[in-house]
Amino acid sequence: MTCDFLDAYIDRELDLVRSLDFEEHMSHCTGCRTRSEQAAELRQALRSPELYYTAPRRLANFRVAPSQPRWGSPFRLHASYAAAALALVAVFGMLLIRRAPDQGIAQQVVAGHIRSLMAAHLTDVPSSDQHTVKPWFNGRLDYAPAVRDLAASGYPLVGGRLDYIAGRPVAALVYAHRLHRINVFLWPAHAADSGLHALAMNGYNVVNWNRAGMTYWAVSDLNSHDLTAFAGQLK
Repeated sequence: MTCDFLDAYIDRELDLVRSLDFEEHMSHCTGCRTRSEQAAELRQALRSPELYYTAPRRLANFRVAPSQPRWGSPFRLHASYAAAALALVAVFGMLLIRRAPDQGIAQQVVAGHIRSLMAAHLTDVPSSDQHTVKPWFNGRLDYAPAVRDLAASGYPLVGGRLDYIAGRPVAALVYAHRLHRINVFLWPAHAADSGLHALAMNGYNVVNWNRAGMTYWAVSDLNSHDLTAFAGQLK
């Protein structure tokens, strides 16, 4: 590893293996170690409650009375368009925020994926037969995960195992695509059905969606296009 990876390390864009390699680099590189410590101090300082201000309670019911425009009809027409545009921006902004995948859960599924590769514990039930993998979870979980083999689409089932995500035991289904491995974590959720939501974290791609009372999280070092295609097939 070289000093060129410092910014990626500070921004937490490196995967676990590369992060450990860069920390080994910092053990004998004073410059990188100093800049990393300064960045950590700045991050901590920005979390200080002294930087945030709570509005007085007397402003809770503050309202601005609408004023009557004194301009002609062209302005009122333009103002109406502007108000409509602002309303649409607000609505779509709320939808985007509501649909954004939970970053904390995303970190957990990425960590679970890395653990399965580092500990050579990819599967508890190694099998490409969905009729073997699905019954294996009986009695081990309080729900029955849906298991599909997507070998015809280029994503064969490798097996399944138990994992622990979001404070509960969950099913982890393992698929392959060429030399890549894909972990799919799924468990019951009360969220409504949703489309595919993709993000990148620590060098891995993650796709999340909800369907039929279950939440799904697919994670792999596979490129985003192929992982999204796989998720679409599974969904």
